[in-house]
Amino acid sequence: SVLSSGINAEYGGAYCITHTPAYDWLLSVIVDRLKTDDLHQLIAQSAELENSGIMLNALLSSLPQRFITEHVFSLVDQISKCQESAFPVFYLLKNLGEKMRTSEMRPKERKKLLTLVWSQLTGMQGNVDEYMECATVWLEFICLDANNLKDMDAVLNDIIKHLLPARTFESCYPALERIIGILLACHEDITNLFNLTKFLPFLDLFQRESVKVEVCKTVLSAFCSKCQTKTSSPVAISSFMYLSKALHNSVNALTNDDQKRDISYLINTFISNVSYGKDLEEQLAFYVECRAAFSNLDSVLAHLVQSVSNTAVQALNMVQGRHNKKTASFVRGCVAYCYITIPSLSCHFTRLDLYLLSGEVALLNSSLVQCDALFKEALGLLSEVPATLIGYDGRHYSSECKLLDWVSRAISSLLYIPDNPAHPPLHLYRLMYESVMTYANWSTSGKLKVSRLLLSYLLAVAQPGYSFTIENVISNDKLYGQNKKFLGQVDELLNEVLVQVNTILEATENLALAAQNKEELSKLALLLLAGLDITHPKPYKLLTKVAALCREADKDFTLTDSPVANSSSVRAVKIAPILIKMQREISARN
Repeated sequence: SVLSSGINAEYGGAYCITHTPAYDWLLSVIVDRLKTDDLHQLIAQSAELENSGIMLNALLSSLPQRFITEHVFSLVDQISKCQESAFPVFYLLKNLGEKMRTSEMRPKERKKLLTLVWSQLTGMQGNVDEYMECATVWLEFICLDANNLKDMDAVLNDIIKHLLPARTFESCYPALERIIGILLACHEDITNLFNLTKFLPFLDLFQRESVKVEVCKTVLSAFCSKCQTKTSSPVAISSFMYLSKALHNSVNALTNDDQKRDISYLINTFISNVSYGKDLEEQLAFYVECRAAFSNLDSVLAHLVQSVSNTAVQALNMVQGRHNKKTASFVRGCVAYCYITIPSLSCHFTRLDLYLLSGEVALLNSSLVQCDALFKEALGLLSEVPATLIGYDGRHYSSECKLLDWVSRAISSLLYIPDNPAHPPLHLYRLMYESVMTYANWSTSGKLKVSRLLLSYLLAVAQPGYSFTIENVISNDKLYGQNKKFLGQVDELLNEVLVQVNTILEATENLALAAQNKEELSKLALLLLAGLDITHPKPYKLLTKVAALCREADKDFTLTDSPVANSSSVRAVKIAPILIKMQREISARN
């Protein structure tokens, strides 16, 4: 009565679908009680029915998967004979696919089955949604064999042919996204997907901006999570570059910081997973292309500068620290890349850090002119550092702590950079001093620390020999060789800083009472003791003043117990009576 109903004929078999739960339940009860021979007979009897679709559908839902796998070809044959008007054929193909998508078959049988099924699917003249449901299910069947790229390509090509002419893909985005998920899930190496000639044309079906961005994120996220080895495949690199550009181009004034961070992370991971091995020129060319493509994302540009710096060090390692004409020119090219790229970044401290990194790489590679230029740019930027920074939580924080950290790291590298003959001695230090003094937001402890850092540099630069050397770089210890004129200029600069320290100590009331000043005063006292000749009146007076403040902050503080005073050196013996005298004066004041 259901099959002969006028309603069913009017709606093209869709009315039958409403009865499938009842048929499924009846058949499941019957099938559970039948033996294998009876099941064969049941299938044969269903094939004799004039309109066997609804019965066949119930059998597909009720029969065990193993039994269906054994008789799949006869079932496909029955489906091909079903009348569309009696029961929807797509429904039968979809249910069969759901049963088969986890079934194991030999490759030849799998190929034969797919040919039979797809010949029916391509001939379906109906709703695109129905076609997509079937195609998605049978694609899962194909993806059981991840190496079956030919059939995957054929399916994607057929889907494109169905959806592209009338732009029906616009109503099928959820199904298309599910297909992307199926393809990603079946491949451990995502780069294999781009061996499919129709994969990128398939991605082009996502023409709505928001959907396309999410799909690109999905593919790149899968690559980031699954990639175990770096790739140099031109096809894969070109394809991932296409996806990354789509993400980058989606960034606009309305994109929030979290979205920018997510996109930058995906692009940076892609860049990190591209390696041309020893072909460093090709690697640099790739970074140049990336800089042009991702100019709106500061995080990506910063990552590119770090990657190029790493490439320059890699070149140094390849030649075992001894550059020839070609590799020296290549390294200069890398440094030039950094010099050009860094100014386009908006964050002051990111620029400072990258200038410092690039300058250190240039110094390591004996590119002294480039090193000098990079440090000059960095030191010129110090005067522009804002008083406060905005954190991830939106709050404002003082920039002093980060600035002190940067100055500390820069001072360490500055020690090994030889002076440029075209400038006065210690010209980079002079720029450093002028720049840090123009920062108007130093706290008292910040002033003490930066003064201590400057003092430590001047005391170190006057040494006859440095603790470390850089290969092929003649630092100031060898360049000047304890030249009296040079040491005289160091003394002038040293006195300038000591005057600055003295001014801080006199201008600040209750200096020793602040907890943050206690540690800085102690470090300053030990530095003065280790580096200055306290047999002279001015250094002696300054050290006494600092030591008195340390004693005020900590009653147990004493210079006579310091490592310098307790050593067995000639100097320790010489200054011992002076320290005892100083200690008595401090005790008398208290």
